[in-house]
Amino acid sequence: MMSLDGSGPTGASATTTDSARDACLVEVASSSDEWSRVCDLVSRESQPHLKHYGFSLEIAKLHLVSPGCLQRQQQQRAKALGAPTLLFHGTWSDNVQGILREGFALPQRSGMFGPGIYFADCPLKSVQFAKKVGPGRTWLHSLQRQWHRAVGWLSRPPEQRQTLTMLACEVFLGRSWTLRHAKAVNPSEDLRCGWLMKALGAGDYSSVYVPGGLFGAVRVPEYVVYEPYQAIPKYVIEFTVKHIQAS
Repeated sequence: MMSLDGSGPTGASATTTDSARDACLVEVASSSDEWSRVCDLVSRESQPHLKHYGFSLEIAKLHLVSPGCLQRQQQQRAKALGAPTLLFHGTWSDNVQGILREGFALPQRSGMFGPGIYFADCPLKSVQFAKKVGPGRTWLHSLQRQWHRAVGWLSRPPEQRQTLTMLACEVFLGRSWTLRHAKAVNPSEDLRCGWLMKALGAGDYSSVYVPGGLFGAVRVPEYVVYEPYQAIPKYVIEFTVKHIQAS
């Protein structure tokens, strides 16, 4: 078992105390059934969108998140929302430790569907968010810049490519409001509007689902939650990207 600071295996006493308080990362062997299951999931969810993105993912290293006190508290609170869905979230590698220690932080700027935490069922979509986003950028500018970087990264020889990071998280969606076009929403604010939001189709919701499509806001589906306890990391995936040659 690795400690979050990467200092190596913890001793017996540290395992019984520190790991009960803080989440720990357990490296998954590439020969294990769990490795195969995650690889199969990544491949299966990527397959319908390979042509759209033009690249596939290859897992380089996989860690299972052993829950700490925070994650157990989040699970207890979130279970009222029903069973979780395993979804992907691209992030800068340096953010992982903070997310495991403190949970997800809500963004200061609103995205296409409000100030929430965004996920995808297709891991390829999360690649564009697996690099650091500079401060003072709008979500659209940041998205465009990350996409251009990803395309440029694909043209590099394999030995020059960085290993990127994404999280596979248990996301407690609860009741989802389906939106096909960009709309700044916030469940805690919307529910104060009572009958008006219900008339607009919101009702009592705890997440937003955006189906993918040619004429909607996104080509590949997105999921958004608005409370940090609704998203609990299960795996930390380190990966490289493999460009698909046009036939």
